[in-house]
Amino acid sequence: MKELPSPNNLRGKIIIKAHREKWGDLVNICQVVPFSEDSLVTDASSNEGNCFKISSLSEHKLKGLITPSIREMLSGNKNSVEVRMQRLRDLTKKQLIRYYPGAQRQMSGNFDPIPGMNSGCQIAAMNVQTKCRHYAIYQSRFREYGSTGFALKPAFLLNADAPSIGTQRIIIKVIEGQNLLPPNKKTDLFVSVSVEGIKQDKIEKKTKKSKTNGKTTEWNEQIKFDVTCPEVDFILIRVKTSKYFGLKNSTIGLYSIPVTEMVNGMSYVPLCDPFLNKQPGTSLCIEVKIEDIKK
Repeated sequence: MKELPSPNNLRGKIIIKAHREKWGDLVNICQVVPFSEDSLVTDASSNEGNCFKISSLSEHKLKGLITPSIREMLSGNKNSVEVRMQRLRDLTKKQLIRYYPGAQRQMSGNFDPIPGMNSGCQIAAMNVQTKCRHYAIYQSRFREYGSTGFALKPAFLLNADAPSIGTQRIIIKVIEGQNLLPPNKKTDLFVSVSVEGIKQDKIEKKTKKSKTNGKTTEWNEQIKFDVTCPEVDFILIRVKTSKYFGLKNSTIGLYSIPVTEMVNGMSYVPLCDPFLNKQPGTSLCIEVKIEDIKK
């Protein structure tokens, strides 16, 4: 097999992942091979990696590859991380890389899937039984492709010379929310809007607190962000309630969307509850304006 079948051709079929020694003769889709760091030390050769091979990395192993070590930080040698990142991306052009939660997640917590996505890794083994903001971000990546279970990589992960979108300014006006709480339940609510993605773009901004009657809540506040890599950034919107004089905040509704899927104009954002269950009739009215910034 020289190339993987298209997702459309794999519909209705079962993909078996097995070790080469026992089942290699029966499997023609995914063949497990150990991950070799040697491919990241030297330039990836033409015979390194095949489309039908798959290697697995724990979240800690992946983090160690794409973040500088203490020695590298002390010596100021941060370029080695960029080199490893690019060679990992080059490797994912030839074979599949799967990353999974570390062994310390005994309570089935989820890791942040974005660093793995940005490294070119194709498969994230999330704990689907645990619903959280990381899983909401993960789901939103596939929602833009009709929840088919696959998503196309940004062009720069396939070709380092591909043109990028460039820096954009995202202006979000949070207007009002509908049916955020049961009727006649009065409390203070605020909206948290954050950019989740590459390190230099990550930021969170909040509206002021507004009193709600459960039916409608008004803010009419504007929030601005500058994102340098829209292709891999996400916008995470959370409606929160403040308790105990602001000492504790709890999320009552959230929504995640890739920056590239945002469009100019007014829209109603459907909010899920903290467990990512749909809440019919619960939404947030926002107005979005996207500007290209030339630097």
